[in-house]
Amino acid sequence: MKRIFAYFDDEGVYVYQAFKPNIVKNAVEIGTFGKGFGLDRITWIKPSFGWILHRSSYATKHRMEAIAKIKLSHKAWLEILSQSVPSQFDSSRYKNETIWKADFEKSDVIHNGTRIDH
Repeated sequence: MKRIFAYFDDEGVYVYQAFKPNIVKNAVEIGTFGKGFGLDRITWIKPSFGWILHRSSYATKHRMEAIAKIKLSHKAWLEILSQSVPSQFDSSRYKNETIWKADFEKSDVIHNGTRIDH
């Protein structure tokens, strides 16, 4: 079983992502993602602040110079997990690799590794 370690409270689950500074600046100003943000960029959300610091080389990597703490409602978090397909074939979840590959190719949500129980 996989576990996700993330900060959460009664309002939601908090994840982190690194962006270009203007994307984070604009999001803070308007309260949501806007100018410069695009859903076409493939990225992994990071549930750990330490992990995003590591992945962004402490916010020094190109286009990763600003880190956003993003609150997802519990409902949104569970919805994301329910849509998630593993990045590797998981025989405990899929009858065969053909079925997994079809799900993988059409999914907008991929998680690293195999099974996540939620």
